[in-house]
Amino acid sequence: ANNVVRVGATNPGAYVALKGSVVAVRMLGVSIIGGLGTLLSYQVLASTPLHDSVDTIFPSASSMLVTSSILGTTVASGVICLLIGKAFMTVFCQTTHTLMYSKLIGVTDNGDEEQPCSSRSLLLQ
Repeated sequence: ANNVVRVGATNPGAYVALKGSVVAVRMLGVSIIGGLGTLLSYQVLASTPLHDSVDTIFPSASSMLVTSSILGTTVASGVICLLIGKAFMTVFCQTTHTLMYSKLIGVTDNGDEEQPCSSRSLLLQ
């Protein structure tokens, strides 16, 4: 952990810019994934034309959709979609921070050159 702080302190501008943009993209991603999943769930439960097309494939299947609680199911699917979105965006966030750390290590070890050094040379040091 001390090494991460030391490397981040070598280029605080890059760290702050990346951290801010990652937080914004993470919030946007969770909101979009959760919102679209909730909207899709509501549309499946409330759409009469969709129920008619389901009845052509599976007779009397739409009767279960009509009698179910649309609000409760939509809220439950919204919570599930938000949690799935949070999991995906956490992976994105961790990957982005790892790439930034790797780039900053390469820049630090190469004497502030633009090109980071190879991972093999880092392992051999």
